[in-house]
Amino acid sequence: MNNLLLIAIRLSSKRIQPAVDRQRKKRPIQEIFLQYFRILSPLGEIPINVNESFQFFLNGSIVANTKTGDVFTELVEAGHSLELIWHNDLHSRTRFIHFFRICYRLIWFFGLLYNQRKAFRTWDIVSLQILVGYEGYKSFFKRHNHLIPIIISDVSPTLHMQWSGALAVGNRVMWWQDDYHHYNGFSNENYLPYRCTYAAVLNQKGLETILSKNSLAKIYIRNQIEVKFVKSISQNPKVGIATNAFFEARADQIELLEKIKKNLGVEFLKLRLHPNSRVKAGSFPEGVEIAAINESISDFVKSVDLAVVGNSAVQLKLLCEGIPVVHIAGLDNYGFDLYKYCRNGFCFGTNDIDGLDLTLIKRFYSEPLILEKLKRYVNVKSIERCQPLSLLSQIHKN
Repeated sequence: MNNLLLIAIRLSSKRIQPAVDRQRKKRPIQEIFLQYFRILSPLGEIPINVNESFQFFLNGSIVANTKTGDVFTELVEAGHSLELIWHNDLHSRTRFIHFFRICYRLIWFFGLLYNQRKAFRTWDIVSLQILVGYEGYKSFFKRHNHLIPIIISDVSPTLHMQWSGALAVGNRVMWWQDDYHHYNGFSNENYLPYRCTYAAVLNQKGLETILSKNSLAKIYIRNQIEVKFVKSISQNPKVGIATNAFFEARADQIELLEKIKKNLGVEFLKLRLHPNSRVKAGSFPEGVEIAAINESISDFVKSVDLAVVGNSAVQLKLLCEGIPVVHIAGLDNYGFDLYKYCRNGFCFGTNDIDGLDLTLIKRFYSEPLILEKLKRYVNVKSIERCQPLSLLSQIHKN
């Protein structure tokens, strides 16, 4: 087994295996048969053919508030031609298309089955699924060596198959740092497990990750945030709650909202649910106003003086907009300070909700070093090592 495939199996299994185990518990009889069809599933995600006019391969839908949608928008805003970026919305995504792609590749699959017969006899189902995806993308990129896959740093199993398969046949690859905490060393997650030809980075930590792993990569700098001064907190602030997609409005979470109101001495909270939340507005007691589902972060910022958050990407956005943020556990299932913003010293956080005090929050955000710490975290210091994202359009000339 080659090293690329070994890494893909090891890292993808961490995400796929728990989902498979849940399905086996939920419907054990059906899973006896369905698990074998899952081996073929990756083949339904791979296009049959992509025109040579395309340069970048972005495997996802261009929808607002999605990772691939944000990548596409930023590239186009940087001056890159949208006609050079292939994405999933350029064709129909239906079950029939998925099934057709699998059927189209059945003869190829039986050839793989013969060549890898030892693996198919001895490997587990998850490893075989990744093997099929890896070999499928290998075959695809061998026929489309003009394509540069863009790998979003929150590397899904599909992206592992895509990345390793592209490298196996010598295609160029671009790594896209999707979030500020996506750097090696942040957690046990490996955000850059393979080499890449190009990289687009958000902050200094992302740049250091690239330089340590692949110093010869061409590095481009993504949009840098202008960090605003922290707003002063009035004695009777308008308090907002920003949640992630895993907030469920459970009884204990409703009780938590009541405690926040009481300890901060306010009568009302404005609750901004995640765009993908399934929670209904009627789930909340009086004194909790639900923001419009399409309300932007900038509109939310204008409407509050102080924000209370769990573990959410919006936490950093609010801080950069100058909104004092209080981080607490309990609004999701990820515990306290998952993203380490409190540990890094630029976000107020507490595990003691009963001890939540407006005076302590004011004192924390009156510290002038808070702004500097935040700026260092969200921006690239060694900017001379990077090129503007607008120059990415010139790589086809090289």
